Amino acid sequence: MTIAILSCLQVHGSLEIFALLIIAFELGMKVKWLGIKMFVCHIRTVIKVLAHNFVAQYKDFRKS
Repeated sequence: MTIAILSCLQVHGSLEIFALLIIAFELGMKVKWLGIKMFVCHIRTVIKVLAHNFVAQYKDFRKS
C-alpha cells in the first residue's frame, strides 16, 4: 500500500515538473519571437503569467 502511494506521488511530481518545463519553454519561445519589450507589453501574455502565479500561490496556500 505504501509503495503504491509513493509511486503515485512520484508520478504526479514528475508530471508537474514536465508541465512547468513546457510552460517555461513556451514563455522562452514567446520572448524570442516577440522580443522582450513586446513580451512585457503584450497584455494577454501578462494576464496569463499573473494568473499562473496566482494559481500557484493559491495551491501553496491550500497545502499549508
